[in-house]
Amino acid sequence: MLSIFLAEQLKQELSNGKTKQVVYFFCIHKKRNEGTGLLRRLLYQIIDKQPELAKHAFPYLEMSERRTQTLSSLASDPTLGRLFCIVDGLDECDENTQRFLIPRFIHQPISQLSPNEPKNLVSLIIVSRELEGLESCKKVDLDKDHAFDGDGDIALFVGEKIDELFQKKKFNESFRPTVHEALLSRASGTFLWVGFAVNDLLKMRTWSQVCKQLKSLLIDLSNMYDHMVLAIPSDNRETLSLILQWVCLAQCPLKVAELAQAVGLEPTPHNICSKGIDPVPTSILLKQTTIDAISLCGQMLKVEGEEVTLIHQSVRDYLLRCNRDRNDILEFFRVRQKETHRSITRTCFDCIAQSNSRTTWMDLNDINSEYSPLLLYTTRFWNEHARLCLDAANELFHDLYSFFQTNSTASCQSGIVENVQLLIDMGADIWVKDDRGGTLLHAAVDSGSEAMIRLFLLKGLNFRAKSHVGDTLLHQFAWNIAPEDGISIFRLLIFLGVSINEKNYEGSTALHMGAQAIYPEIVQPLDEHGANLEARDTSGKIPLHCAILAHS
Repeated sequence: MLSIFLAEQLKQELSNGKTKQVVYFFCIHKKRNEGTGLLRRLLYQIIDKQPELAKHAFPYLEMSERRTQTLSSLASDPTLGRLFCIVDGLDECDENTQRFLIPRFIHQPISQLSPNEPKNLVSLIIVSRELEGLESCKKVDLDKDHAFDGDGDIALFVGEKIDELFQKKKFNESFRPTVHEALLSRASGTFLWVGFAVNDLLKMRTWSQVCKQLKSLLIDLSNMYDHMVLAIPSDNRETLSLILQWVCLAQCPLKVAELAQAVGLEPTPHNICSKGIDPVPTSILLKQTTIDAISLCGQMLKVEGEEVTLIHQSVRDYLLRCNRDRNDILEFFRVRQKETHRSITRTCFDCIAQSNSRTTWMDLNDINSEYSPLLLYTTRFWNEHARLCLDAANELFHDLYSFFQTNSTASCQSGIVENVQLLIDMGADIWVKDDRGGTLLHAAVDSGSEAMIRLFLLKGLNFRAKSHVGDTLLHQFAWNIAPEDGISIFRLLIFLGVSINEKNYEGSTALHMGAQAIYPEIVQPLDEHGANLEARDTSGKIPLHCAILAHS
């Protein structure tokens, strides 16, 4: 919340011409909290806004320190202007990432300029708990430096909210101290609680109702969430329970249209208009129906643009609480993670099965309105939900055997070895290929599971098999494998004898693929094992060309 506030304030200065750019990275996604990815995303934001600065990326493409050096070079460019970089939650990164980033921020900071350059061109703001290595930085310690300001800040916030209440309701000013004291005495230093309480007061029409509401205000957030859940109309409980489940456990924020399809919402009939008025488009009706349903969840959800998210992390904690509720309604809304992930996985399978993806190659980056709104999410994240319900996975895969019988590669890419073995025992065709001619070994490499690869090798699959475009297992490895999964799988493929310089039908080697891949760190082991740096594809490009084109 603090980082969002800082970003918004700095963006206001940007509109006033005092600041030229604000870039930021929030370390909230475990899979993206790696050092090179963080630097890459900061670089992308800067170059996206000022493409002429891409020239600073080219000289360092062959260096292991390329992203840090690129940022240092870019920061000294006088055309950059005033830049603020905000990194939120560095303490949420693992120790390896912290060890990678902190020395680079401190000893080779992107704000460190040459003596001839203007100073303070770039400012780096790190919002984090105390971390080893940051002791020498200028800092504001919110716990120590502002230990006595918390109540004052809450009082200011309460005052602003009361201003809003009295402006809208036109109450007599003599009532103000009563409201102020009632809110401040129960806030317990929690801004979110004050916001909830005032929103409840805004629903009251008279001063008498406000007084009654003040007396019945619940003290903690958990009780407030209970109150919101119990206020949900009985006719809407099943739908709203599904909405809360999806938003709580989604792997990325869902769009309104995606959420509508996920929970099976239908547009509210629009037949109250008189003749001669054009009917409202179905898409608009469905969006309004979904937003109406979201509003019935009290204040637990918010819609920003097209994205639906939880209002606060405390809502997720509340929904995922472990203890069973004595109240049947509250228990109905409690999210049981494994059961819910299984239900979401089933919905994902249904969505994929009803699409053309089983018979037609589809570019996930180019899925448009002709497909279902939820398809992009399901194709990207169904395997994550499947992994998170492993205790119930056998039953799930039994129920959906027909799906995997037709498309067994999907199961391999999910990385669930036990269930792949189950499918094989049930008679699934292990020689099946996908639309691009990739074998189950290609899919197993893509999953990052060494155990999966060994399983198919024991079943006799050919480790020298190529796809329709000539990709070997090393091509597949170099294109999409994560660094943390890569070394052991790479060693296995080299041990098997997969040629490191084998070309596909476009003349690309594994090094060409790795140079432009999601995780370019894979280039290093390829290079160390003799990959040809000068190999040219059919268009004459060497791997360095691919790296420049992909990462500029």
